[in-house]
Amino acid sequence: MSDGGLLVLLDGKMHVTYGKEDVTGLRLTVDSKTCVFSRDYDPTALRSTTPGKLVRYLVPDLAHVDKGTPYAEIEVMKMYMPLLAPEAGRITQLMQEGSSMVSGDMIASLELDDPSRITRPVVYSGSLPHLKPATVVGDKPHQKLRNSILNIHRILLGYDNQRVRETVDEFFEQAIHPRLPALEFNDSLSVLGGRIPKPIYDGIKGEVAKYEAILATNPVTASFAPYAAEISSLLSRSIEALPHADRKGVSNACSPLRELADQYCDGVQGRLVTLVTSFLEEFLGVEKLFQGKSMQAAVRDLKEQFKDEPSKVVAATLSHHTQSKKKTLVLAILEKVEAQGSVDQYISILNEMSIISGRNIEVSLKAKHMLIRYQLPSYKQRAVAVEASLSAILAVDESSEGPSSSSSRGFSFLDGDLDGSSSNQDRARLIHAMVDQTADLFDVLLGLFSSKNLRLRALAAEIFVRRAYRTYNIDSLHAEAQPPKHLHVEWLFSTQSRNTATGSLGGMVRTDSQDGLALLEERERSRLRFGMLLFFETNEDLEENFADAMNHYRKARLGHASSLNGSGSGIHSLSSSGSGNLSNGMSSPQPSSSSSSNGAPASPLTSSGSHVVPSPSPTLASEAGINILQVVLKQWPQSIAAEQELIKTLGGFLRDRRPLLSSAGIRRVTFVCAKDGHQPRYYTFRERHQFEEDPIFRNIEPALAGDLEIRRLANFDIQQLPTEYHHLHVYYAEDKDRKREADCHRCFFIRAVVRQGDMFTYTENRLVEFLLSEIDRLLSEALDALEVALGRSQYSRAQNHHIFLNVLPEIEFDEKKLAPVVQKIGGRHGRKMWKLGVQQCEIRVKYRRAIPHPALPLRFFVSNPSGFSFRTAHYYEMAVPGSAIILKSLPGEPPGALDGKPADVPYEVMDIMQRRRFQAQHLNTTYVYDFLDLFKEALQQSWTKHADLTGDKVPAKGDLFNAVELILSKEADDVRWGDVTLKTTDRPIGKNTIGMVAWRIQMKTPECPQGREIIVIANDITFQIGSFGPVEDILFKKASELARLEGLPRIYLSANSGARIGLADEVKDKFQVMWVSPSDPSKGFKYLYLEDAEYTTLAKNGSVKAERNEAGHWVITDIIGACHGIGVENLSASGLIAGETSLAYTEIFTITLVTGRSVGIGAYLVRLGQRTVQNEGPIILTGATALNKVLGKDVYESNHQIGGSQIMYTNGVTHLAVNDELGGVASILNWLAYVPSRRGSPGPVLKTMDPIDRDVTFVPSQNGKYDVRHMLVGAPAPDGRGGAFLGGLFDKDSFTETLGGWAKTVVTGRARLGGVPVGVIAVEARTVEKVVPADPANMESHEVVTAQAAHVWFPDSSFKTAQAIQDFNNGEELPLFILADWRGFSGGMRDMFDEILKFGSMIVDNLRTYRQPVFIYIPPEGELRGGAWVVLDSMINPQMMEMYADTNSRGGVLEPNGIVEIKYRDRDLLKTMHRIDAKLIAWSQDLAKTTSGSQDAKQIKDAITQREKELLPLYQQVSIKFADLHDTPGRMHAKGSIRQVVPWATSRRYFYHRLQRRLAEERVRKLIKDTRPDLSYTDSTTILQRWFIEKGHPVESWGDDHLVLAWLRADDASFSSRSRELQQQQPVHHEGGDIADVYLAAISKLPLETQRKLAEKLRAQLG
Repeated sequence: MSDGGLLVLLDGKMHVTYGKEDVTGLRLTVDSKTCVFSRDYDPTALRSTTPGKLVRYLVPDLAHVDKGTPYAEIEVMKMYMPLLAPEAGRITQLMQEGSSMVSGDMIASLELDDPSRITRPVVYSGSLPHLKPATVVGDKPHQKLRNSILNIHRILLGYDNQRVRETVDEFFEQAIHPRLPALEFNDSLSVLGGRIPKPIYDGIKGEVAKYEAILATNPVTASFAPYAAEISSLLSRSIEALPHADRKGVSNACSPLRELADQYCDGVQGRLVTLVTSFLEEFLGVEKLFQGKSMQAAVRDLKEQFKDEPSKVVAATLSHHTQSKKKTLVLAILEKVEAQGSVDQYISILNEMSIISGRNIEVSLKAKHMLIRYQLPSYKQRAVAVEASLSAILAVDESSEGPSSSSSRGFSFLDGDLDGSSSNQDRARLIHAMVDQTADLFDVLLGLFSSKNLRLRALAAEIFVRRAYRTYNIDSLHAEAQPPKHLHVEWLFSTQSRNTATGSLGGMVRTDSQDGLALLEERERSRLRFGMLLFFETNEDLEENFADAMNHYRKARLGHASSLNGSGSGIHSLSSSGSGNLSNGMSSPQPSSSSSSNGAPASPLTSSGSHVVPSPSPTLASEAGINILQVVLKQWPQSIAAEQELIKTLGGFLRDRRPLLSSAGIRRVTFVCAKDGHQPRYYTFRERHQFEEDPIFRNIEPALAGDLEIRRLANFDIQQLPTEYHHLHVYYAEDKDRKREADCHRCFFIRAVVRQGDMFTYTENRLVEFLLSEIDRLLSEALDALEVALGRSQYSRAQNHHIFLNVLPEIEFDEKKLAPVVQKIGGRHGRKMWKLGVQQCEIRVKYRRAIPHPALPLRFFVSNPSGFSFRTAHYYEMAVPGSAIILKSLPGEPPGALDGKPADVPYEVMDIMQRRRFQAQHLNTTYVYDFLDLFKEALQQSWTKHADLTGDKVPAKGDLFNAVELILSKEADDVRWGDVTLKTTDRPIGKNTIGMVAWRIQMKTPECPQGREIIVIANDITFQIGSFGPVEDILFKKASELARLEGLPRIYLSANSGARIGLADEVKDKFQVMWVSPSDPSKGFKYLYLEDAEYTTLAKNGSVKAERNEAGHWVITDIIGACHGIGVENLSASGLIAGETSLAYTEIFTITLVTGRSVGIGAYLVRLGQRTVQNEGPIILTGATALNKVLGKDVYESNHQIGGSQIMYTNGVTHLAVNDELGGVASILNWLAYVPSRRGSPGPVLKTMDPIDRDVTFVPSQNGKYDVRHMLVGAPAPDGRGGAFLGGLFDKDSFTETLGGWAKTVVTGRARLGGVPVGVIAVEARTVEKVVPADPANMESHEVVTAQAAHVWFPDSSFKTAQAIQDFNNGEELPLFILADWRGFSGGMRDMFDEILKFGSMIVDNLRTYRQPVFIYIPPEGELRGGAWVVLDSMINPQMMEMYADTNSRGGVLEPNGIVEIKYRDRDLLKTMHRIDAKLIAWSQDLAKTTSGSQDAKQIKDAITQREKELLPLYQQVSIKFADLHDTPGRMHAKGSIRQVVPWATSRRYFYHRLQRRLAEERVRKLIKDTRPDLSYTDSTTILQRWFIEKGHPVESWGDDHLVLAWLRADDASFSSRSRELQQQQPVHHEGGDIADVYLAAISKLPLETQRKLAEKLRAQLG
């Protein structure tokens, strides 16, 4: 309730309840009656209320303490706090001083002086009465539905519900109740009966009655849709017929009825679809807000989106919470929709749901699965098509005299030697088409096993076997069906190749087209095996007939063996070619292994020289245990429990009959469990497993096992996981040798087979489409299935997964065109592969260039080790005589890692590099050595972008990038920074022995195509979690020193855990404890000591310092440790690199990429290097876990919440926030493009397509509501104007903003002017918001949002301005442009407290020391006033700073309004009026002529007063204009406050030439300064002017930037030599005479006429 109370429904009654917790306990007031639940007060147990450390006791043990007396001190977050005794008594100390504790730990006990002070609540021992349900729900359908809808909405809001599926079941049951419309309308009418006109009431009642009547007579076809339409029409007609004044009221009263009619416009089913769609839309509406974002980032965006509605933020967050049951709810709803067969009514919403990811991946998979099933033919459609195809085959059989026979006893088909007649060829063609059918047929074929048509039943069984074993050679087949239910099929098959190597094509050896790895199941390739399929309706049929079936199996197998031995008996005598597949009329033309294509005997070598392996004649194997049996049962387990029970039953059945199976030579029994409309289930039982089920092959077609290459998983123990996609096989694998170890390799293997029909007839474009669609779909589904599996807690440690896709059909295409297809597919999924930890995806296809050529198996390996560097490798399979099939790299490609290795080699367990990669990935970063690939990728992207813009040629990849690793000359633990140097190494990656890595990188970039160098330093977070030890710090310092020595940019990749901590392990294993009481350790200990032998050993290596006591113990006083780098020395080394980084920032360009967590010294290094690019890695001093422990509760969810980019980007520590490491590296390279290649070098000029001589056409609006970034680089014309672009001051698209999340009233970044890099500071022209987040650790804190006005410096924006100036100056050496539009500093009390004076002064400090040209420009409509002018005035650094202004700008102390309030007050305005206004002048003259006090004088005075009132507002405007004219650019220039007035339109041209002139001038000044350090800046200017005049230029031309720039460029080669000549000259002093002598010497060298004119000008100037 609004007053904080609760309205409680209990036992069918409502109660008003209030609750309050106070010192006494919980106080409840129920219906004005109060009950207090007292707290359990036990002062005898003195417990810790907060985590911390017990520092010391303040009283002795067993001492008496008074109430409120401190008895101990604890340390909490580096603060000391006393603990007070709650009562008087004697204390017993339990915890030792110095012990760490958590909340609730017992510190001491207290024996009370007054035991009655203990109060405890008494447990109620009675029983509670039986209560009615909290919510009263009616028993009618519409009442139950209403309750179900309410519960579903609550679940979607995130509330708990333990009956989710029951709620969904009840909803669907009631939502389709036929009486629902009538009940709902009657319910509404009962409420509205007296409020709506009687005709409307009676009309609706009549329509409802009609529906109920129809429902009673014909409930199946009754639909409410026409009655709903009639009710809507009735309402419209009736309301229209009412008087106009009554319509609105009646319409409002009838709105519930109209809404009901609209809901039932499509009947009950339509209402259901509307409700279900609304539920799914509500689910999506929330989940879309969190897609692709961390929780913190999503909440931040929500708060921005719903600024004024915080309740929506809370509701969305609660709904998305991990404990929410709504995912279960949505899955249950989707299952119901699928079961109803109404998927077609939800296509749109299912498409939206199929693309969500993250924790809702199971929902996405379910939606995808439903869409796929909807697009495929239904079971009924496929059944009709299959029966039609089978009937066509039977019609061919009936019209021929083939080996088909029928009688009253049954039907059988014998596949024997066909005569090649047209009817046999037709039959072969039809069967071949069904065997290679794309659609799923197994469920339909199995359904026909029960057909009453015996011929159809037998033919269905034949097609089933041929389809299941199409990757084998079926050499004969016999199908037999007899009444009532008998059906069996027997066949001979082999894995013998149909195609052999036929030579070489295009340099590639052609091998057979069969799947060589499919032979792993049975290696005897030339041996025939026998198979039989049996069908039983029930388990009883199976048990009754199985023995007879086995006898027949044994006889049939022996009959086949007799046939092969030439006795002539049996079913089929094989042809000499051994092909026999379906009959010679059905087989595709295949080259014989025993003859050449022209019929002549084949030679051992073909014409191309490749080896031909002859195929031995097949024979039927006679050994036991190599043949197979398949049993089809008409039962299908509905649940996992039912499936386990069925497997147990079948296993027991087979074990009881093992002798029978062994005598029949059966190696494998597969049970096929069938149900109409469902995919069959397969359960395989093997002889080698004592006919126990082999779970690895569960639900895998037996003939398909070889194609999945399961044997390559031999190094792992594997377990199959169920998945939504029946064609995907997911295996969880563990390294056999290290299964019980913590670092055991655990991973998933996902396998799939593509079995579409032959693709020979497809065009090449269709083949590409096929590969894209099928491989892409399977890969997407495999990744989805993997994501679901990894979401289960028991598999969270799995990593380094493998996906294998085997495309079985032989496909005709050019192999060169497949690699780009695979590259394209992998490019789409590469990032997700890396995110899920997929180490490799392997795709196997069999291709041929044309039909005459044999097929060639190819394997494509796709990997993405870094997440961004996508790689592919391509191999073909080659049969080596007498050996296994091996892999060979494709012609024209360099040999790959698998070149020459067997194709069937088992997968290796994860090596050290893979472990480190995934360890780094687990820590949310990239393995340190993979960053080199990211640099290469980002560099390639920058070149591609540059080439697209300019047309420049991209250098060869091999010339773009070269990295050399830098290591220490010594890497022992006791290395000191004075005795070690750097050296280069070419060791393999991952061989580092310390946790720091450094490289010297040479790369060619678009701005430096000749090459530039950088030094990169990086933590290896996989080495001792990236902690800093002395050796790591030495490498860091040496690499940084190298960068400073050579003036190279230094890049630091930060991912660490702070300073290393450790203990002396050699001492830990040997020390002893002297207890106060050995029998009672709880009383504490006295000291730690060593025995003589241990001390002698440890003292030799200096591990400990100890003193011998009277007891003969070596009491340990100091533990030094044999290992260097376990304690305070790490802090000392950290201080070393902290100082180095601070120094490096002032001397060279430094930048840090925070790619993983950066803790402690790592965080300080980030800030000391200043420029920071942050990925998701947090920058923290103390981790969330440690803080939560100190605080005693889980306050912080993660380190990211404390120091993520949402904190550091908004407080100015982070300059750029990126989404991933590649984006971070690309940002660094982009930043480097503005920076000189070395310290002191000219800035890199990048080719630009933006003309320098164009006008600046973007003009800021006078109302100030524009984006200042458009002033900098332009923007599209607001009205479009045919794609017109309004250019800004700098080059188009050249501006890169930094510090954009902090102090948003100022915009800082880097841009280019004519390709020249410059630093830019501008003013935001719009009001922005400053947000200070709430601290979860302080319950009293809350988010503070402050509006900050434009054109004003605040403390944060002042600091940002000073920081940007410092960054541009240090290391970047950029000319600086400041578009000055500030009206001053904000000077309120809070701003003064927030140190605005300090930060404003920092602007002056940094401008004073700026070493590059600085251009201060007041833009159009801009103003620079008061203190803002002071901190930017050119006199701060007159050598470098110049001020300019646009013609429409202003500058002054105060704004005109403020000036006139002080200097042009009302009395001054009156004087001006009387001086200017004719009437006032005349009246003043008339007044002077009148007598004071006369009536005329009074009238004149009244007129004057009235006139003054009328004119005052006008003259106030005049005064403002008058004051404004004091602030014009003309006056600024006249007073020398600015150098020149530069119109905005021409500013680009002007500043480009001025900038080029200043840069060229400064380069020459540097030459002069290098040779004559004693010369001042003024002296160097004098020398430059002298050289300029000596070239014959008039002295007045020194101000002509074009002329001076041309001279500087023309004479550039001579300046070095002329500067050296200055060394022989006397030092120049600063007395006026010496300078005059320099000028006179220069003038004396001029022509006489020039000297005369100059003398005249000097006389005129001096007066």
